[in-house]
Amino acid sequence: MVDSRISGRFEGWDPGTRLTLANGQVWEVLDNKRVAYDLNQPAVRVKRGMLGSFFMEIDGVSATPRVRRVK
Repeated sequence: MVDSRISGRFEGWDPGTRLTLANGQVWEVLDNKRVAYDLNQPAVRVKRGMLGSFFMEIDGVSATPRVRRVK
């Protein structure tokens, strides 16, 4: 499990959006939906799912996108 924050302003995601965390990791959203939010440096947790997948929980966001680490 990864605990960190999104660096800077978080405005949601589109498919393929890359989210940079304060710890330097970059995660790409794999979900095919759009979500809009306006949050400043929300805390995040990345948790392992089934079959090697990962999901990102973002404080203040009800959706939990499937993600993959790119950096």
